[in-house]
Amino acid sequence: MDNNTPMSQEDILAANETLTANLAAVTSERNALAAQNGGLTATITALTSERDQLAEANGILTASVTALTKERDTLASENATLKAADKDLNARVAAELAKHGVRAEGVPAPSQGAGANGGADLVAQYQAMKDPTERSAFAARHAEALRKALIG
Repeated sequence: MDNNTPMSQEDILAANETLTANLAAVTSERNALAAQNGGLTATITALTSERDQLAEANGILTASVTALTKERDTLASENATLKAADKDLNARVAAELAKHGVRAEGVPAPSQGAGANGGADLVAQYQAMKDPTERSAFAARHAEALRKALIG
């Protein structure tokens, strides 16, 4: 049709019905997209909250790792110091024994295996002790054997 020719009433009604149907379809699509947008907005909100919680947990875990690393390094340093002190103690004991005419090689080392002075018997002896001072001294004397008996 030419834009200058007037439309008939039937043409106008047909065009109106087409436009009304198109409007209904576009309105329905808009409503579906609005509902989908609402669902996506809720998902974004939930994911943002979860991200924030994970970031907080990550901060806590990072702090824990830092603290545990520092503690591990401190314990490793203390362990090295104790090992050095143990070697020094062994040398001092040998020197003291030598003052009394006893060779350190002649003194039997504490038993590290099962038996009266090692393994499960040491654990039982330790558990039977009631005096904390006696327990501490016993644990210090038999630390390696107790560690092996308990940890393996």
